[in-house]
This record gives sequence, C-alpha cells and structure tokens, in this order.
Amino acid sequence: MKKLLVLFSSLSIVAGAVAMATPAQAYDKDAYAYAAAHMIQRSDIPAVLGPFNEAMSFNAGPGRGKAYLCSLEASTDGPIPQFSYPVGQLEYTANYSAKGKDAPSLWVSVMQYPSAAKAIAAFDVAKKQVKNCTGTFTNSWTDPDSGVVSTSTTQTTNGIVPSVSTLGVDSLFVSVNSVFSGSSEEAPFKGDQYQVWSLINDVIITTSYNMEGADNVSTQKRKAVNQVAFNAETAWLD
Repeated sequence: MKKLLVLFSSLSIVAGAVAMATPAQAYDKDAYAYAAAHMIQRSDIPAVLGPFNEAMSFNAGPGRGKAYLCSLEASTDGPIPQFSYPVGQLEYTANYSAKGKDAPSLWVSVMQYPSAAKAIAAFDVAKKQVKNCTGTFTNSWTDPDSGVVSTSTTQTTNGIVPSVSTLGVDSLFVSVNSVFSGSSEEAPFKGDQYQVWSLINDVIITTSYNMEGADNVSTQKRKAVNQVAFNAETAWLD
C-alpha cells in the first residue's frame, strides 16, 4: 500500500485511508481518487537517483495558468523569455524527497485534459515551443561596496526521448545546468534540472529531477529519470 500524503482541501488520503472534508469547491472525487492510486511508487525510482524517502506527497487540483517548459535568462536587459503549452482541466502531482545535504528531489505531474484530442493539441504546442529551450547565458554584476564581480551561467538544452514513447509519440526533455560564482559572502552554487514530458491518452505527464551541488545530470541518471517517466506512464494505465 502506498504511503500517501494528500495536500488538497477536498480529499485527503493517508496510507490508503480516505477521509472526506467539506469541499471548498466542486471537484471530481473519482478522478482524484484514481490519480492518487495511479502515481509512481518509491520502488519505481532507481537507486542511482538518490536515497529517496518512502513517503509520497500528493497534490491535486484544477489546471491553472500555463504549463512551462523553460525560462531563458538572457544576458540582455528586458523580460525573461518563457515558453509553455496550454494547461489541462486537472493536475495531479506526486513528490518524493531524499535524505541528506544537497539531496535531490523528484516529482511527477499528470496534466489531464477534457479529451485525448485536446491533450494531443497541447503536446503539439509543446513540441514546437520546446525547440526554443536552448542556449547558454552568462550574467555578471559587481558588488558596489566590495567591487567583487559575481557571475551566473545557465545552459539549457532540449531534445526527444525515444526510449519513452507511447504509440509512436516520443517524449520531450529539457535540461537546465546552472553555475553561480559568488563573492566570499555568497558561496558558489551548482544545480541542474532534467525534465521529461510524455503524452499518453488524455494526459501529459511531466517527470522532473532536480539536483544541487552538481552542474550536470550524468548520462546514467538521465537514463534513470527516463525510466521513471516510463514507469509513470505504466502506473497511470495500470
């Protein structure tokens, strides 16, 4: 039985026990219950990705705003370019946290659309927009008091994941590597995020892996995240 911590006002599920509260707004009880029971389990996460805890945090609610693929922090002044695709009707998110300093995090988001046709249309937008998620940008600034120059560099890449495909539709990925070189008061920082988007029936599943203390997710770990993305598809259909 999954250990679930459900964090939405309408429905709470903890370790398989269901408790109903007065709804703050209308919701699809059956859809939420199905989603909670069809997310990845701890056993679906390969050991190479980190020492993740057994407990899963689960959130559910209506789709809002935009579903973002990436933001590009260009070195020039002006608004930061952001690329996205249309949100669905409902969104479910499972999160696992890991142990230790600079521990990684992993979450799976299932965006459900009113129909398979609408999910396909949204994924078609994502396939076009994700091509913009590329480039290396470096910003620098000077501390007015100390004169110390700090820099931040972000490298963004994208592509397809043939190993995670459904009915001939390849999944998409975006990788963001970040390195911050600070002053003596600001410790250097490295971080990386690797995300996979998959289309299956009337949902788009996003699998996201985040690391600190490393400026790039290794090939081995990327393959492991791809496996989690595949496991998320399987769990949703089981």
